[in-house]
Amino acid sequence: MTDIIEITVDKVVAGGDGIGRAGDVVVFVPRSAPGDRLKVRINARKRNYWQGTIVDIVEPSPLRTRPACPYYGLCGGCDLQHLSYESQLIVKRLILNDALQRIGRVFVPPDSPLHGESPWEYRNKSQYPVAGPPWRIGFFQRRSHLVVDISRCLVQPQVMDLIRSAVKERLEASEEVAYDEKQGSGNLRHIVIRHSQATGQASLAFVTATNELAVLTHSGLAAKTPGLVSVVQNVNPDETNRVTGSNWVTLAGSPCYQDQVLGKTLQISAGSFFQANTPVTDLLVKRILKYLEPDGSETVVDLFCGVGTITLPVAQFVRRVIGIEANSSAVHDARVNLELNGVGNVEIVDATAEEGIALLKAADTVILDPPRKGCSPELLAELVRFAPRKIIYVSCSPPTLARDLAQLQQAGYETREIQPVDMFPQTSHVETAVKLVRARDGATS
Repeated sequence: MTDIIEITVDKVVAGGDGIGRAGDVVVFVPRSAPGDRLKVRINARKRNYWQGTIVDIVEPSPLRTRPACPYYGLCGGCDLQHLSYESQLIVKRLILNDALQRIGRVFVPPDSPLHGESPWEYRNKSQYPVAGPPWRIGFFQRRSHLVVDISRCLVQPQVMDLIRSAVKERLEASEEVAYDEKQGSGNLRHIVIRHSQATGQASLAFVTATNELAVLTHSGLAAKTPGLVSVVQNVNPDETNRVTGSNWVTLAGSPCYQDQVLGKTLQISAGSFFQANTPVTDLLVKRILKYLEPDGSETVVDLFCGVGTITLPVAQFVRRVIGIEANSSAVHDARVNLELNGVGNVEIVDATAEEGIALLKAADTVILDPPRKGCSPELLAELVRFAPRKIIYVSCSPPTLARDLAQLQQAGYETREIQPVDMFPQTSHVETAVKLVRARDGATS
């Protein structure tokens, strides 16, 4: 059987690959577009599908455009730059709808995606794997751990490139050695940079395999870099794909930096989660506020509340909020943020989502923003037992969202509104806010 075939791409699915068919076999092709007619080299034949790469574009899709980034196709950070931005929004809505219908049997059509003013320079956080010496700081190639050294990333502000470049200069003059995951040797694993467009503050984290870090890599860096208010070290000795460990040490300045969401000032420590696109987070939170009752009477539980990104704005429009968070760094930040913003009707509970909701007796609305893996079966069971009148589910993964919505619908909740939000332009990731209402309350909602 020939290794090169010709197919027409039907659609793009979660994960960013286009798919077409060779007879009855589905073929996955990275960086393809709906409507492409392609010559494809088959690299892997699985039992139920094949994987291929583009050899030639016989007839391009009208959705195609020339990628702006010179590293596109080599760096694995973006996977939709070959589509115009208008086309990306269409494709993401279709990705979400496909997952909802196929996996969850959810047939409520998603609205058009909310999006920011620009699909470029939007990221407030980047995690860079490192290799060397000679030093390379960039991103992994697609489906590999080979580091692509980059000088400019178009989806993050230039200040983050400047900080990364300054670190690279320090590394080249130091005796530091990058961690080699195959050998389990070396030290420096990642650097992590965060930056706020609203406050101008930035933070820098060195992730190491040991407690050591060459002083030359960081000494005086904060003083010479405008806005760099926090330089920290994270020690992660484990053989794992997880970027950071649990041990944080402040090297210079503060252990945190500040950003803003809908006018609320948020302290964010290096170990705390925060949405990667702050302007679009504003849009997401505004949509959540629309799902609240207009009379301000609700008691709300905010699961996976983090530093209070959603909790604090919601508190203005409801009677009471109980935020539940298991990450100790985020719990500390959330409590500080209540004081920073003078919010008095919020309680932060240090517990897992499953443990926290099991402690509570009643609430009108539950907001949940779980990690990519979605809700555990135990959490879904606790949600059903808790029986809030309304659930607002924020998700970063259409497949796990569809799976969880199917279970909530079987338990008596109706999916009322589905709002995709383009948190990650140039990539296939889709953020979504969903409003669900308990079926027996449907007539009044």
